Amino acid sequence: MKHGLRILGFFLGMGVLRGVWAQPTDWIERPSLAKAQQYLLELRIPEAEALLRAEDSTHNALPTLLKARALFFKHYVESEHSTLGADAQRFERLLESLNVDHAAGQPERLAAIAELHLMRAFIQLRSGDQWGAAKDGFRAYQRISTLRERYPQHPLGRFAQGLISATAGSLPKDYAWITRLVGIEGHVGEGMTQMKSALDHPGLRSDPVFGTELAYMYLLIRYHLLDDAKGSLADYGCDPSSSSFLLYLEAQLLMASGQNDRAIDLLTLRPRGPDRVAYPLMDLITGKALLNKLDPRASSWFVRYLNASKSVDRPYAALRYLWWEAQLNGHGERAALYADNMRKMLPKSEADRQAEVDFKAGFNPVLVRSRLLFDGGYYRDALYELSNQSPDRCCATEREKQEYRYRYGHILFKLGRWDEAEVLLRAASLCDEATYHCAASHLYFAEVLAHNGKRDEALKHYRMAQDLKGYPFAEGVQRSAKAKAQSLP
Repeated sequence: MKHGLRILGFFLGMGVLRGVWAQPTDWIERPSLAKAQQYLLELRIPEAEALLRAEDSTHNALPTLLKARALFFKHYVESEHSTLGADAQRFERLLESLNVDHAAGQPERLAAIAELHLMRAFIQLRSGDQWGAAKDGFRAYQRISTLRERYPQHPLGRFAQGLISATAGSLPKDYAWITRLVGIEGHVGEGMTQMKSALDHPGLRSDPVFGTELAYMYLLIRYHLLDDAKGSLADYGCDPSSSSFLLYLEAQLLMASGQNDRAIDLLTLRPRGPDRVAYPLMDLITGKALLNKLDPRASSWFVRYLNASKSVDRPYAALRYLWWEAQLNGHGERAALYADNMRKMLPKSEADRQAEVDFKAGFNPVLVRSRLLFDGGYYRDALYELSNQSPDRCCATEREKQEYRYRYGHILFKLGRWDEAEVLLRAASLCDEATYHCAASHLYFAEVLAHNGKRDEALKHYRMAQDLKGYPFAEGVQRSAKAKAQSLP
């Protein structure tokens, strides 16, 4: 699944939740329901479903929403390519039961219906059904619009509207048909402001059933669109240590903010067992966090991921990491074995396609070490790795030299050494190839230019980053470039 769709899926699938002024006749919070929601976050889905079966869904709509969430979570973590499968009809019945109830106009129920439509839109997007996703997205947008019209000051409505605005405002050009079809006009900065304002409402932010997920969504969007890794789920009263789902984001934030060691602790100690639905992707992420530190334990986690009983979505990516690890440690025979396996394999995912690009580029120890250290937030170690080697000495091809300049400039950017970063990234951006390194050079060069007060030149390079496509994870760069361009004064 493409990186941009995965991000969009997170935006759509999890973000539209409930408010705080419930009508007690048909939206009733109970401790058992808060516990069921916590079980869902911890991927203890059978236990959550057992609690929900004992709840009265006839007079209380909240269990219906949570039952649908259980179905979504179960299929979401199973595979990046899974659909609702045999649960599709049950999901539809749950959605219909919320639609036909007499209290469909209350804010909580409007939001619940929108959320279920958006969940299904995400599932359809990643399975390739763009038309079905557009229809569900439109129905969700109708509910959100009604919510905003009837309850303009309700924090739930503000959050939902901000979510839609930020998502629509960052869509690349190739997805403009979606916003035209639905009639949405978005702006990332305005959407983020709306979400933050709603999340700051004390009732919504501290809600025992849904507050955690609102915080998750806000931090996720801020990180992926604005490259802002500041903050933690703990800042919002959330404990990610018991939840693989929450750890997916928390680990990314920690690694990007120079706390890779903390990410390793959380990932390696996270609860696992037969009471929790397996989430194989977390083993891959654990291996990557360890490899960022060049820790010898990394390989065992990649092997664990490849041997997962569930479908493995990124086998090529895992083998690429094992190949790197073997090369870095001088294990030539193992490296040759991993390379042979990759030659026999077709990429399955966007991450796999990037791994194929990396494999075909060959192994450059300086570039690989600096890349891993950078990914873990070890910026000064990454800088030391590059500064000890000139590009003419360590890079055999012009493409390697271009990557060297990009990585060196990006590290300087992260360290706030703006003038030096401008020099390196200007050199790196002298390219127009459809590659990640070229597009990212334009993106971060624009960032530095904007910081240094060169607005017009920054806008030019943001646009160049948006125009390059056809390489793995292109949509992620395009979305970030569009969001950043919107934020220029």
